Amino acid sequence: MPVALPMAETAVGPGWATREDLEPAPGRLVVVGELDGRVAGVATARVDGPEGFRTHRMSLVRESLSPVLVADAMRVVLLDLAVVAPAARRRGLYGAPLRARTDWGAAQGASVAVAFGWTPPDGCHIAPAMESAGFERLALIEGFFHDASLGVDAICPECGPPPCSCAAVLFARPVDPT
Repeated sequence: MPVALPMAETAVGPGWATREDLEPAPGRLVVVGELDGRVAGVATARVDGPEGFRTHRMSLVRESLSPVLVADAMRVVLLDLAVVAPAARRRGLYGAPLRARTDWGAAQGASVAVAFGWTPPDGCHIAPAMESAGFERLALIEGFFHDASLGVDAICPECGPPPCSCAAVLFARPVDPT
Protein backbone atom coordinates (compact mmCIF):
# COMPACT_ATOMS: atom_id res chain seq x y z
CA MET A 1 0.00 0.00 0.00
CA PRO A 2 2.32 2.76 -1.25
CA VAL A 3 -0.01 5.54 -0.08
CA ALA A 4 0.74 4.51 3.51
CA LEU A 5 4.52 4.85 3.16
CA PRO A 6 4.74 8.62 3.81
CA MET A 7 2.48 8.22 6.87
CA ALA A 8 4.60 5.32 8.16
CA GLU A 9 7.82 7.26 7.60
CA THR A 10 6.40 10.25 9.47
CA ALA A 11 5.37 8.06 12.41
CA VAL A 12 8.42 5.80 12.76
CA GLY A 13 11.09 7.70 10.84
CA PRO A 14 12.54 7.32 7.33
CA GLY A 15 14.16 4.01 6.51
CA TRP A 16 12.20 1.73 8.84
CA ALA A 17 9.52 0.84 6.28
CA THR A 18 9.81 0.31 2.54
CA ARG A 19 7.25 0.25 -0.26
CA GLU A 20 7.73 -3.54 -0.42
CA ASP A 21 6.98 -3.87 3.31
CA LEU A 22 3.59 -2.26 2.74
CA GLU A 23 2.46 -4.42 -0.16
CA PRO A 24 0.60 -7.68 0.47
CA ALA A 25 2.53 -10.79 -0.50
CA PRO A 26 2.34 -14.51 0.22
CA GLY A 27 2.86 -14.92 3.95
CA ARG A 28 2.42 -11.18 4.63
CA LEU A 29 -0.67 -9.18 5.58
CA VAL A 30 -1.03 -5.42 5.30
CA VAL A 31 -3.90 -3.73 7.15
CA VAL A 32 -4.68 -0.10 6.40
CA GLY A 33 -6.87 1.99 8.67
CA GLU A 34 -8.74 5.00 7.39
CA LEU A 35 -10.31 7.91 9.18
CA ASP A 36 -12.49 10.38 7.31
CA GLY A 37 -11.41 8.85 3.97
CA ARG A 38 -7.67 9.26 4.63
CA VAL A 39 -5.05 6.68 5.51
CA ALA A 40 -4.56 7.02 9.26
CA GLY A 41 -2.75 3.81 10.14
CA VAL A 42 -0.98 0.82 8.69
CA ALA A 43 0.02 -2.49 10.22
CA THR A 44 1.79 -5.53 8.82
CA ALA A 45 2.30 -9.13 9.83
CA ARG A 46 4.11 -12.13 8.44
CA VAL A 47 3.97 -15.83 9.19
CA ASP A 48 7.01 -18.02 9.41
CA GLY A 49 8.52 -20.86 11.40
CA PRO A 50 10.31 -20.41 14.74
CA GLU A 51 13.86 -20.76 13.38
CA GLY A 52 14.47 -17.03 12.92
CA PHE A 53 13.71 -16.44 16.60
CA ARG A 54 15.70 -19.45 17.79
CA THR A 55 18.75 -18.14 15.93
CA HIS A 56 18.14 -14.43 16.58
CA ARG A 57 21.33 -12.36 16.94
CA MET A 58 20.29 -11.23 20.43
CA SER A 59 20.49 -13.89 23.13
CA LEU A 60 17.73 -12.24 25.20
CA VAL A 61 15.29 -12.72 22.28
CA ARG A 62 16.31 -16.38 21.96
CA GLU A 63 16.07 -16.99 25.71
CA SER A 64 12.78 -15.13 26.20
CA LEU A 65 11.01 -16.88 23.35
CA SER A 66 12.33 -20.40 23.95
CA PRO A 67 9.44 -21.35 26.30
CA VAL A 68 6.81 -20.42 23.69
CA LEU A 69 8.57 -21.84 20.62
CA VAL A 70 7.99 -25.47 21.51
CA ALA A 71 7.79 -27.31 18.19
CA ASP A 72 9.97 -27.16 15.09
CA ALA A 73 6.92 -27.33 12.82
CA MET A 74 5.00 -24.56 14.57
CA ARG A 75 4.13 -21.35 12.80
CA VAL A 76 4.67 -17.88 14.28
CA VAL A 77 2.92 -14.66 13.28
CA LEU A 78 5.28 -11.71 13.67
CA LEU A 79 3.38 -8.48 14.15
CA ASP A 80 5.76 -6.20 12.29
CA LEU A 81 5.11 -2.54 11.63
CA ALA A 82 2.15 -0.87 13.29
CA VAL A 83 1.67 2.89 13.16
CA VAL A 84 -1.19 5.29 13.64
CA ALA A 85 -0.89 8.90 12.51
CA PRO A 86 -0.61 11.24 15.51
CA ALA A 87 -3.87 13.04 14.69
CA ALA A 88 -5.75 9.71 14.62
CA ARG A 89 -4.50 8.22 17.88
CA ARG A 90 -6.84 7.17 20.70
CA ARG A 91 -9.63 6.25 18.27
CA GLY A 92 -9.25 2.46 18.20
CA LEU A 93 -7.11 2.35 15.07
CA TYR A 94 -4.47 0.20 16.79
CA GLY A 95 -6.70 -2.43 18.35
CA ALA A 96 -8.62 -3.42 15.22
CA PRO A 97 -5.48 -4.10 13.13
CA LEU A 98 -3.97 -5.96 16.08
CA ARG A 99 -6.97 -8.32 16.12
CA ALA A 100 -6.97 -8.61 12.31
CA ARG A 101 -3.30 -9.58 12.25
CA THR A 102 -3.53 -12.16 15.04
CA ASP A 103 -6.70 -13.64 13.49
CA TRP A 104 -4.99 -13.79 10.10
CA GLY A 105 -1.96 -15.47 11.66
CA ALA A 106 -4.20 -18.06 13.28
CA ALA A 107 -5.89 -18.70 9.94
CA GLN A 108 -2.40 -19.25 8.46
CA GLY A 109 -1.71 -21.91 11.11
CA ALA A 110 0.28 -19.82 13.60
CA SER A 111 0.09 -20.90 17.22
CA VAL A 112 1.89 -17.89 18.72
CA ALA A 113 1.99 -14.16 17.94
CA VAL A 114 5.14 -12.13 18.64
CA ALA A 115 5.75 -8.38 18.54
CA PHE A 116 8.62 -6.04 19.37
CA GLY A 117 7.27 -2.77 20.76
CA TRP A 118 9.47 0.26 20.07
CA THR A 119 10.39 1.73 23.45
CA PRO A 120 11.89 5.21 23.55
CA PRO A 121 12.80 6.66 26.97
CA ASP A 122 9.18 7.63 27.69
CA GLY A 123 8.02 4.00 27.47
CA CYS A 124 6.45 1.49 25.12
CA HIS A 125 3.46 3.20 23.56
CA ILE A 126 1.80 -0.03 22.41
CA ALA A 127 2.03 -1.77 25.79
CA PRO A 128 -1.54 -0.93 26.95
CA ALA A 129 -3.11 -2.25 23.73
CA MET A 130 -0.92 -5.35 23.69
CA GLU A 131 -1.57 -6.21 27.32
CA SER A 132 -5.32 -5.63 27.01
CA ALA A 133 -5.25 -8.04 24.04
CA GLY A 134 -3.68 -10.73 26.24
CA PHE A 135 -0.05 -10.34 25.22
CA GLU A 136 2.60 -10.95 27.86
CA ARG A 137 5.73 -8.84 28.23
CA LEU A 138 8.59 -11.31 27.98
CA ALA A 139 11.56 -8.94 28.06
CA LEU A 140 12.84 -5.41 27.69
CA ILE A 141 15.64 -5.52 25.14
CA GLU A 142 17.99 -2.55 25.42
CA GLY A 143 19.54 -1.32 22.16
CA PHE A 144 17.26 -3.55 20.09
CA PHE A 145 17.13 -1.20 17.10
CA HIS A 146 20.82 -0.20 17.09
CA ASP A 147 22.12 -2.58 14.40
CA ALA A 148 18.98 -2.40 12.29
CA SER A 149 19.09 1.39 12.20
CA LEU A 150 22.68 1.29 10.97
CA GLY A 151 21.91 -1.40 8.40
CA VAL A 152 19.16 0.57 6.67
CA ASP A 153 20.28 4.08 7.67
CA ALA A 154 16.95 4.59 9.45
CA ILE A 155 16.24 7.80 11.30
CA CYS A 156 14.62 7.31 14.70
CA PRO A 157 12.03 9.95 15.69
CA GLU A 158 13.54 9.91 19.18
CA CYS A 159 17.29 9.51 18.54
CA GLY A 160 17.64 11.12 15.13
CA PRO A 161 20.18 9.75 12.63
CA PRO A 162 21.62 6.29 13.31
CA PRO A 163 22.36 4.64 15.53
CA CYS A 164 19.04 4.29 17.32
CA SER A 165 19.49 3.55 21.01
CA CYS A 166 15.85 2.74 21.74
CA ALA A 167 14.85 -0.49 23.42
CA ALA A 168 12.05 -2.89 22.50
CA VAL A 169 9.55 -4.73 24.65
CA LEU A 170 9.11 -8.30 23.46
CA PHE A 171 5.46 -9.40 23.58
CA ALA A 172 4.01 -12.85 22.89
CA ARG A 173 0.63 -14.52 23.06
CA PRO A 174 -0.70 -17.91 22.02
CA VAL A 175 -3.21 -17.90 19.17
CA ASP A 176 -5.52 -20.71 18.19
CA PRO A 177 -4.76 -21.97 14.68
CA THR A 178 -7.92 -22.39 12.64
